[in-house]
Parts: sequence; C-alpha cells; structure tokens
Amino acid sequence: MDYIGILLKEDTGDLQIKNGKLVIGETIYQNLAVIIEMHQGESKASPMLGVGIGDYLNENEVYSLRHSIRENAKSDNVRLTTMNIDLQQGVIDIKAEKDV
Repeated sequence: MDYIGILLKEDTGDLQIKNGKLVIGETIYQNLAVIIEMHQGESKASPMLGVGIGDYLNENEVYSLRHSIRENAKSDNVRLTTMNIDLQQGVIDIKAEKDV
C-alpha cells in the first residue's frame, strides 16, 4: 500500500488546498494521527480500527496505549520504528515506515 493521498491541515483536519487544487502527498503520519484519535467503530470500513487517545489522557499507564497504537499501526501495514509517549506533556513522538 502506498501512502500517497489527499493531505489534511494539521490544525483543523480540513482539506489542504493550494492554488484552488487539493494538495497530494505522503500520508503515513496523517493516517496514524487519525487512527490514534478515532475510537473503534468510527470507521465503518474497519470497525476494529482505532485507539481512542482521549480515553488515555487521564491515565499514567502508557503500556496499553503503546500496545494499542502498535497493533493499530500493524492493521494499517505500518511498522513503528520509534515511539515515545509523555502523557504529562501531551506528546506522542512516532517514527514509522511502510511495512512490506
């Protein structure tokens, strides 16, 4: 699966438009961000896909969050090479690549 598609604005999730045309580009991190934010059942095409990050924000336990992110990434054929999570600071830093 190639990760080329229509890009969304990071701050609003709206479609990126430049000179009256949709912006096309690399979507691997955009896809991961959507998967991490959405809850299971929100995608009718893949009802088991979704982490639901909002459910983890008041917890100090990051192991189940890390596991959920990793498993959901695998479902999207993405291999995480690095994942650092700091819930106190509200930071998730992920490096990923297409899983072959």
